Amino acid sequence: MSKSVIIDAVRSPIGLKNGPMIGIRPDDLAGQVVKGLLDRNNSVKPEMVEDVIVGCAYPEGPQGHIIGKSVGVL
Repeated sequence: MSKSVIIDAVRSPIGLKNGPMIGIRPDDLAGQVVKGLLDRNNSVKPEMVEDVIVGCAYPEGPQGHIIGKSVGVL
């Protein structure tokens, strides 16, 4: 990759333990974030995106290991 461009940045909401977001999988939530970014930046087409950097503060449980790859598939 010879050129990097940051077009926007957002974060997912934070939920409480056993709160209303308990049924949402971490990769589904991250996929919604990426979709939201694409929706609000109409000039960027999905096929133009080559890389997405995903951070995971707590790599244990369902959000761990390959969440970045999972988000890319979603």
